[in-house]
Amino acid sequence: LAVRDPVVGLIRAPALVDVSVRWTDCGIRVRDCAADVGLGADGAKGGDQGLLHLKKGALIAVLIVGHADMDPHKALARMLGWQDAGYERTPPEPDVQPVFPETQTALLAEARDEAQAFLQAKPRLPEMEAMLRLSRPLAAPLWDLDSEALRVLQTAINEEFVQSTLDASAFGDARTAELLVELIERGYLTE
Repeated sequence: LAVRDPVVGLIRAPALVDVSVRWTDCGIRVRDCAADVGLGADGAKGGDQGLLHLKKGALIAVLIVGHADMDPHKALARMLGWQDAGYERTPPEPDVQPVFPETQTALLAEARDEAQAFLQAKPRLPEMEAMLRLSRPLAAPLWDLDSEALRVLQTAINEEFVQSTLDASAFGDARTAELLVELIERGYLTE
């Protein structure tokens, strides 16, 4: 089914994927409308943008614009966490390859759980724009950290800001947030 005229609207993001899977072969451009961050990279008002790709009614790929290397599971969970999202249905992109081996039900359940866990962890985090620094002097011994905490510590040192640490982390947003809070509370990182 070719899309001649785009379908546009505003929807509560957790329902977005439920609605979108009723459509067949198409793309859906999604913008986080709840983020009041002024103008996006394309000059449009709103926050992050994402792309959902559907084939035969199944979600086959997800991408956050500007974060092509982000794990698609993490991207989907993040998009489900957007409280209000604008969407536009677009023609399908023929060269998009499926990236999700799991069933739609399992995929959406996992993404919703991750989005909910992050929303619960987020109030304990510093502001997304907050700068993170290695505590000096570093009194807490590094050998007390497990491998996940060490990876997030290194990511935070390299990325410097909460949001960019979440973006670059090898872990989901919820796990990264938990580890950042732990690293701050234990004296490894400061704001």
